[in-house]
Amino acid sequence: FTNHVESDYLVFDDHSTLHDEVSRCLEKEARAYFIDWTYAGWDNKPDHEHWAGCDTDLLCCTPDVVSVEFLSGTFPTRGGAEPGTFLNFVNVNGHAREFTEAELFAPQSGWEKKVSDMVVSKLPKVQNIPAGTVANFESEQLSRFTVTPKTLQIHIDNAQIPDAGGGESVV
Repeated sequence: FTNHVESDYLVFDDHSTLHDEVSRCLEKEARAYFIDWTYAGWDNKPDHEHWAGCDTDLLCCTPDVVSVEFLSGTFPTRGGAEPGTFLNFVNVNGHAREFTEAELFAPQSGWEKKVSDMVVSKLPKVQNIPAGTVANFESEQLSRFTVTPKTLQIHIDNAQIPDAGGGESVV
């Protein structure tokens, strides 16, 4: 098993049911991106050069967890980077099931505030945002996440942060 692999188009080839299902999900994301971005702009003519803008980062691949960040790149008619798609799968009896950040924490434990406080405390180091600019994040703002073998990464859309510009911050 490996962690943090980058690919334009990621396909697992070990033919396990878990990885086949993850591959199908990634293919669905890639096909939606390709169809949308190649026919949506310039006079409905294919623009295949933007296929290369697709990027998939495999952040975690263990027998029980697969975490992937799918970045769809840019397209001239839409102006700038599009937000990433974050896919986190857990192995349930050999099958891939997406899971949410709420499943990582005990219900009613106050995890939302604790994770929000952690993100707020680390954000100035990640994004050079002056301390005190952001007070907290709501739970729906924490729903863009990936896991690695050692960390939980929260991906914050910088549009939610005053004066942060575009793109995303990863805490």
